[in-house]
Amino acid sequence: MIGQCLKRSAYKGFSLLEIILAIALGSLLLAGIMDVYLGVSNSSQRLRELWQVQNSGRMAAIILGKSIRVAGYSGCIANRLPWAIRGFTKASAPPKLRNKVARGDVIVISKADAFPTQLNYGVKAGSKQLKVINSPASLSQRQLLIADCAHAELVTAKNYARRTINLKHSLTYAYSQQDTQVSRFEEIAYFIGRTSRKDARGSREYALYQVLNYGRRQELIPGIIDMKVGYQVRDSYGKLQDHLSASQVVNWDSVVAVNITLYVRENNNMIRQWPLYFVLRERIL
Repeated sequence: MIGQCLKRSAYKGFSLLEIILAIALGSLLLAGIMDVYLGVSNSSQRLRELWQVQNSGRMAAIILGKSIRVAGYSGCIANRLPWAIRGFTKASAPPKLRNKVARGDVIVISKADAFPTQLNYGVKAGSKQLKVINSPASLSQRQLLIADCAHAELVTAKNYARRTINLKHSLTYAYSQQDTQVSRFEEIAYFIGRTSRKDARGSREYALYQVLNYGRRQELIPGIIDMKVGYQVRDSYGKLQDHLSASQVVNWDSVVAVNITLYVRENNNMIRQWPLYFVLRERIL
């Protein structure tokens, strides 16, 4: 009898109350773990979105800053092109650019290419031919810029014959061999355009684009849905005027700095603003 009681006690299971308590405690523990997991997951997602926005802003700052800061570069540090920078809205943009712009403001930078060539011989005013030391591929286009530290002018290449460039029109100024550079002339437009992609809601995605010399557009940074540009201008009295729109700028050569606000869409459909500020080269604030 005693042996049978001991044997039954050894195989005794949990009571119904103990099972209910264990399930309840387990459920509470599991709920706590899920809350922690969801919190960490949401935080991780939020950090990823913030990183994407910051990365877009940094890339835009690098690309736009590099271009705007050298606006008007003509090959000589003492000389600056008078048409260095111009601004437009979608409605006022040049016809060749207007159908590429989806919304927001447009900024156009004019400058010489960073890889110029030099004259092999000096040229006189009225000449229609340039002899250059080398004719790199970057010069193989019609619009060229010839400049020294006193003058700069746009010329149209009629044709190329090795290191000889025949011009469509005569030169306005004379240029010496030593100080003159011949460069590809660049007009770079930055704007917001529609991509061919759609987001999870089926809406068209936007991006920051650039166009070189009114050719084909090139996507730079996705996720940027709008761009507003303000200009800092020094008036005829020497006073700075801030945050002028493109339509308010009378003399573009008086622009000394540019304020750009980019609007970046996050995955949760929130819009974050990213402000940028750039000072143009050789402009006194």
